[in-house]
Amino acid sequence: MKRSKYHSISMEFSAQESVDAMKVEVETLIVGAKPEERTDAERNLRGFQRLFAQFINERYSVVEWGRVCPPPKDFIRTYESISKIKIPKDPKVILDKLVVLKLNGGLGTTMGCSGP
Repeated sequence: MKRSKYHSISMEFSAQESVDAMKVEVETLIVGAKPEERTDAERNLRGFQRLFAQFINERYSVVEWGRVCPPPKDFIRTYESISKIKIPKDPKVILDKLVVLKLNGGLGTTMGCSGP
């Protein structure tokens, strides 16, 4: 597999240099977008740029697990209770509230999850 020159952008540069390099690349992509796609491309790329900067700047932060609390009992619905919910005519209403959580590797097993 051929690696691009950006393959290890965050490994070769400091955090700020990585953020600055990404900004240059995002600007290049925005300028190169088709005029009819530029507005959407800019919005999406700026969002990615913000998330990238957040990731780079916070990747060494520590989670204070003592401050993490489980959600309230009535917050999580069981599978059995979901089938009893009246589904609105417009499926977007219910899909806007859907949350999907994917656990990779051993994380799910460690947390006591089993099966699909």
